[in-house]
Amino acid sequence: MVDEFDVDYLFKSYTYNEITGEFHCVKSSGCRIAGSRLGWVDKSGTLPYLITKVNGKKVRLHRLAFFWMTGRWPEIVDHINGDTMDNRWC
Repeated sequence: MVDEFDVDYLFKSYTYNEITGEFHCVKSSGCRIAGSRLGWVDKSGTLPYLITKVNGKKVRLHRLAFFWMTGRWPEIVDHINGDTMDNRWC
């Protein structure tokens, strides 16, 4: 699943703010409007998570933040403060 992402496309199309935990579009080809914030709430599981689509693939933003900061995909991401909607790197 995640191995299919075009990493160059990812870093050219989006930005990540590790302090706020938000992702934004750099250019309109990645989103409808350049500068818009990525993500919508997925309530299909037991806990809500922010998700988005990258290259047509759904990905949870906390997993994308981990990849962004480390260059590798996580097996598990611990939301240490218990807030599954909080995607800050801290």
